[in-house]
Amino acid sequence: MPAILFVEEEKENSQGRADEVEAEQPSFEVFSCANPDAALDLLQQGSFQCVVANFGDNAGKCTDFLRTVREQTPEVLRLALLLPGDDEALVLPEIEVANQTLSHGIPAADLVSALSNALEIAARNVQTPGLNQLLSSFSKLPSAPTLYFDLKALLDDPDSDNRQVARLVSTDPVASARILKLANSAFYCLPRTVTEIDEAVMYLGTGMVSALVLTIHIYNQLPIPGFNIEALLKHGMAISALARQTARQIGCKGQEISAASTAGLLHDMGQLVFLSNLPEDYFPPWIQLVSAT
Repeated sequence: MPAILFVEEEKENSQGRADEVEAEQPSFEVFSCANPDAALDLLQQGSFQCVVANFGDNAGKCTDFLRTVREQTPEVLRLALLLPGDDEALVLPEIEVANQTLSHGIPAADLVSALSNALEIAARNVQTPGLNQLLSSFSKLPSAPTLYFDLKALLDDPDSDNRQVARLVSTDPVASARILKLANSAFYCLPRTVTEIDEAVMYLGTGMVSALVLTIHIYNQLPIPGFNIEALLKHGMAISALARQTARQIGCKGQEISAASTAGLLHDMGQLVFLSNLPEDYFPPWIQLVSAT
């Protein structure tokens, strides 16, 4: 039975999240702790597979805690819950020391799903000690922007609409410019030139726009000499277009087509971890593959 430790200074809130997860998934053994130092002692006993850190607006303390967890017990999965709208300069270090970051207000069912996926991957890694050791040594993890988490929170609101999504995306000029450029590319074959973000959201769909925000930001983080972000985006868009076309040909509809297209766009995300941590070994063969696509 997987053992998960929730850590938050406000014990009442921490216990509430722990109770929600345990009620949603009884097969999890869930514990909560209000003291970070006590939590570190518990983790070193080797009884936990995952720790969920929720420090509210104290991003610095959360970062220090997760960094210590990584140093002392690198085999333990590290998840962080972030508050929507946090200053990106404050939360980026927190994101970089976590294996996964989620919205502070994520529904219990979605949190359980994220935990299940993470634990499943961790279980497979244990079966391949070499891979597990390699991944544990990685110190650079491409991180999602706070805009992405704000978008996720907005999309979780059943009362939100495309105009609200467009207004939020428009607060990031770099993401807005690239989304408009991609919307007008040959991959989408739109009937006319799109000049406004709300039009791009209407044509591309909120799921694809959210994925583009994530992709653009993460690709921009790769400090690799000779790295061509435009080639990488072109590669992702090509796979996305092929996935969308394939989904249509096999009879998929609506959301299924959108999901296939988004998956195609994001398919290289895992490789970015290797590019960030092993650029000398991984970059040359990878760029040859992208150039050939």
